[in-house]
Amino acid sequence: MFQRSGFTLIEALVVVVILGLLLSVAAPSVQRLIAELGVERSQHRIAAGLALARTLAIMRQAPVTICHLDADGRCDGAWSEGYSVFVDPLPKGTLGDERIERHFAATDEQLELRAFRTRRYMRFLANGQTDWQNGRFIVCARLADVPARTLVLNVQGRVRLGRLKRDEAACQPG
Repeated sequence: MFQRSGFTLIEALVVVVILGLLLSVAAPSVQRLIAELGVERSQHRIAAGLALARTLAIMRQAPVTICHLDADGRCDGAWSEGYSVFVDPLPKGTLGDERIERHFAATDEQLELRAFRTRRYMRFLANGQTDWQNGRFIVCARLADVPARTLVLNVQGRVRLGRLKRDEAACQPG
């Protein structure tokens, strides 16, 4: 006798229905996990960008700026749209003839700089310190219930990563 091994159409449909039910229950928690990982990834990317800018300033013995560059080469706009690191010999916060050392691509998360001064960029001097500017970056997910992350930069150029307290209203919906 010839005997087949495999699934019948009914068995395959039952498996698909069960998988669909499991995924519909797990989908919100998976979305939240992906959003949390995205916020953490963005936090570490900005920390890497700041470390690169500081290291380049020390190695090249020249000021280095990190910021979001608009179409005119000025440091302005939303950091979430991407940011660049470049040697900036004049304290202007504008890309002139200098070349971009590294560009970090746009991110899905909201990324905001809240600095002591009103500058829209961070500038490191040849000794590795900032140009008398400290501040912090706030990284928010697009999902409302995902906790925001923060990155604090002091005048010496050191970075501290952390989470925001619940009572801090940091993220704008969007």
